[in-house]
Amino acid sequence: MKHADIQRLLEDGLISQQQHDLIAERYGLKESANRVLVVFSMIGAVLVVAGIILIIGSNWEEIPRAIKVAGGLFLMLGAYGGGYYLRDVRREHTVIGEMLYFLGAGLFLANIALIGQIYNLSSRSPNGILLWWIGIAGLPWVLRSLALHVASLIAFLLLLGCETFMGRGRLFFCGDQRIVAVWAVIGLAVYSLGTVLHRTSYRKFSKVTEVIGLLIFNAMSLPLIYKWFYHSYAWRNPPAMPGALAYLGICALTLILALWGLEKREGLDKTWRYVWGATLGGAVLMTIGAVWLSPIVAFENYYHAHSPAYNSSYWMFATVVLFVFAILQIQVGIKVSSSGYVNLAMVMIALIIISAYITLIGSMARTGLTFVAGGVLLIGTGIFLEKRRRVLLGTLRSSMPQEAK
Repeated sequence: MKHADIQRLLEDGLISQQQHDLIAERYGLKESANRVLVVFSMIGAVLVVAGIILIIGSNWEEIPRAIKVAGGLFLMLGAYGGGYYLRDVRREHTVIGEMLYFLGAGLFLANIALIGQIYNLSSRSPNGILLWWIGIAGLPWVLRSLALHVASLIAFLLLLGCETFMGRGRLFFCGDQRIVAVWAVIGLAVYSLGTVLHRTSYRKFSKVTEVIGLLIFNAMSLPLIYKWFYHSYAWRNPPAMPGALAYLGICALTLILALWGLEKREGLDKTWRYVWGATLGGAVLMTIGAVWLSPIVAFENYYHAHSPAYNSSYWMFATVVLFVFAILQIQVGIKVSSSGYVNLAMVMIALIIISAYITLIGSMARTGLTFVAGGVLLIGTGIFLEKRRRVLLGTLRSSMPQEAK
């Protein structure tokens, strides 16, 4: 039996993700060779694209417009066709086929930029990203390609980035630090979408979607725990109304998707579904507070009395919320057998502790108390994680069939 065999059973819906993981763990079915192949395929794809760009660039002026456009389309269709042949027809080189699909999606964006440059088409930058996303958004669901799903997700996030960061963007929110709180909620929305996908026939998309969402949330919420993050004169400017309404809409959508996706999430009992759902809701409320409650209107005294222009307590509140979120994320990751959950949470805990050390360092006594408290916290966290690891291993052993033990 090969890992590809149980992967095929999973994709066909004959076994659950938990059964897939148990079988792979029991019989040592790893994808080590495939991972090496993925790395080599990605590097090879990048080298091919870079080489083509250099070759075309060296003879750019001599190449007719029609040849440029036809060449770009030929390369894109060739990548898609090669991916379909290897992954869906031959079914022998699925990893390379997925990489060719991803390469084809990237070449589609390159063709959009190429045509815009050749014919001097001037337009808003997000429009090109929007066209790219529309062109590849349906392919993952038709071809059931994880690589194309990741590509379409990247395209959509880039589109949101252009529309939220640009001053003329349709979803422009604000021009200061508050934008990270907006993107923290976007990360939670992506994660919640992953939990919903877990209930569908596209469950193989769910894990990577959840991990990407948690990665965005953790990365974007991390600045909220630094008190100097709130030092900004731009806090006086209220958020733009279209962006503010869109932000609140994303918050509501996140909660709806989270409740829907967690309703029957495998690996989580009823209690933990409520706990994790409440944790996601608390994280959303924390970002809302970072946008509208954290700044202090003390700018009239800032230039003269040098009074702080930030809420001196909100960063501590955000630190506690994110630390609890990370601890519960580890527990949920253990229950759903996701190493991505656990790894991201461990990195987040380390960064939170380091930032707390930096922020709280002061006198010798204060620094000493900080070190003692941090050391005790680390020891307690280590004991907790070790206990949970043993519980997880015991659960896996007890759930195996008797003849497999």
